[in-house]
Amino acid sequence: MTRRRAVPWALLAAAAAGALFFARMRVRVDPDLFFHLADGRGVFAGRLPLAEAYSYTRAGRPMVATEWLSSASFYAAFRAGGYPAVALLASLLLAGALGLAAAAIGAETSEETRALLVALAAFALLPFALAKVQNYTFLLFALDLYWIRLWERGRRWVPWAMAGLLALWVNLHGGFMLGWVLLGGVCALELGRTRRAAALLPWAAGTFACFLHPNGALAFVYPIWFVFAPPAGRSLIVEWRPAALALPLLPDALILALALALRADRLRSRFPWALPALVFLVMGLRARKMLPFFALSAAVAAGRAAAGVARSRPRGRLALA
Repeated sequence: MTRRRAVPWALLAAAAAGALFFARMRVRVDPDLFFHLADGRGVFAGRLPLAEAYSYTRAGRPMVATEWLSSASFYAAFRAGGYPAVALLASLLLAGALGLAAAAIGAETSEETRALLVALAAFALLPFALAKVQNYTFLLFALDLYWIRLWERGRRWVPWAMAGLLALWVNLHGGFMLGWVLLGGVCALELGRTRRAAALLPWAAGTFACFLHPNGALAFVYPIWFVFAPPAGRSLIVEWRPAALALPLLPDALILALALALRADRLRSRFPWALPALVFLVMGLRARKMLPFFALSAAVAAGRAAAGVARSRPRGRLALA
């Protein structure tokens, strides 16, 4: 008698979300895309965006090329197939982030629960589903979450892989600082477990990797300055404004309710999964740009907690409902 293979509902949910993201991008174009295409065209011509070229009031002033590589990839897609190709690339990045989040939850959790969490995270990402270079950060952030799950299972190479990833991430988007912080957390936990200073070597290597950028150390300093000592113009960017209590926050609220119902804060594991979710929730309420990171990290935390709750128990049934 042959055994039936389980339907990969979580991956199907991620694929369906990718199609939904693509449909949204076809009717809504992010205005920053035109700057990225222009920068990418310059990169292909051998000119990195290291000086202001679009504002006559600051023409020629030095700039930090935080997104030169992602801009180049968007321009390559545009040359290959126009805006639909760019939208497809951006949609695949988001769908990939959801797929990695499902993998981070792990097969210990039921496939139905993983699919539910992926669907909720997808709808939480939907307001941010535009052809934006920050989609690279969503993908690589989810990759780090998946690698941390492997680290919990004893994969000792994970901190070094996270450090190496930063060399690519720093050239794609300023959100690489999230990866640097996650790496620091993993190394600190490893230090606490082994009591050996060598546990911090991957973090030191990752910090050095953040300097492998055309602007050098400025690339590392720039995101810190932009977050903690922002220029006046940042207040004009909608995504940096506080989150408003509205219908788009419903998926985040449901993920939070699920995590609370499953008592994700009591999850016993090498990595404190509920802590980054809480941090990103607070940051997301202050700046809605951080809400997708809450959705991804909280979905993983809830999924990890669901693995320890029997579906026949009242708490498990309530959480799934």
